[in-house]
Amino acid sequence: MYDNVDWYEILGVAPTASEVEIELAWRQKISEEHPDRNKSEEANEIAKLINMARDTLLDRSRRLQFDMWRAEWKRREKAQREERAKRQRQQREQAGRNSWSRRETMLRIELLKMEKELQNERDRRIKAERR
Repeated sequence: MYDNVDWYEILGVAPTASEVEIELAWRQKISEEHPDRNKSEEANEIAKLINMARDTLLDRSRRLQFDMWRAEWKRREKAQREERAKRQRQQREQAGRNSWSRRETMLRIELLKMEKELQNERDRRIKAERR
């Protein structure tokens, strides 16, 4: 259910935050988002997330496990971003090659039209000279 949740982001603290900093951040967040103060429909769910973040980050073994998972998650995200960027570069390069081919084709067509016009002009001159 909470697979891609970054508990540090929920509380707004750095991964290097101390237990005191986590507790202070939790107090601030829960006071803002508590269902008694926040009348939105999502207030209960938000409060649960804030409490789960605090519980996870204050328990040393759970925090260590989360930190390892988070490092892997961030590594995968970075790899995916790099792969997307690589695909986009390849698509731009391919589009550049395709557009050059189109330009080259258009130039060739234009050249053929000009050659045909020149040939027609020569033919007219030859006919005019024969008369």
